[in-house]
Amino acid sequence: NTKTLLFIICLVILILGISGVHAQSNDTGDNVKLQSKNNTQLSGLSLKAAKDTSFKGLQNDINKSSKKLNLNSNYQKVESDSPHGIIINKSNILIDGCGHTVDAKASSRIFDIYGRNVTITNMILANADSGSGSAIYVNPKASVKTINVTFRGCQNKNSGTVYVEYANYTSINDKFLDCRSQENGI
Repeated sequence: NTKTLLFIICLVILILGISGVHAQSNDTGDNVKLQSKNNTQLSGLSLKAAKDTSFKGLQNDINKSSKKLNLNSNYQKVESDSPHGIIINKSNILIDGCGHTVDAKASSRIFDIYGRNVTITNMILANADSGSGSAIYVNPKASVKTINVTFRGCQNKNSGTVYVEYANYTSINDKFLDCRSQENGI
């Protein structure tokens, strides 16, 4: 009887201990977060860091990439991001949005491009707002091609959603939806 009683007590303690911890996963199943009811730290766990989906995060992804970058999430500008947007100094790079959106939240330009042979494809550039080239500014001597890019809700004061300054720009199968300029361009 003592052994049975001891077994039942251990079983109850085990069940109460397990019920004090729960697991939560995101929709991709990549990350699992464990936490106890009293929020004590659980030791021995290795958790994957959340992806930085700010403009700074996209800037870092571009800087780390070699010739091709496939976006695997949406990105949006946050208050701590640069007001000048994401700077692309690299040449010979393809950025494939894979249908994702880069949203400036009506507070900055999206891309400020200095590189040559930069191709941006299959993405939505949304809510850019800047003095010139709200979504994309193509700087002197740069060359940029956009393919299947949707520009949505981009506004600026001077010169269009895409501003090209003594540079080369090609637009293939792009869409400009609800984009406005106070003076020149769309």
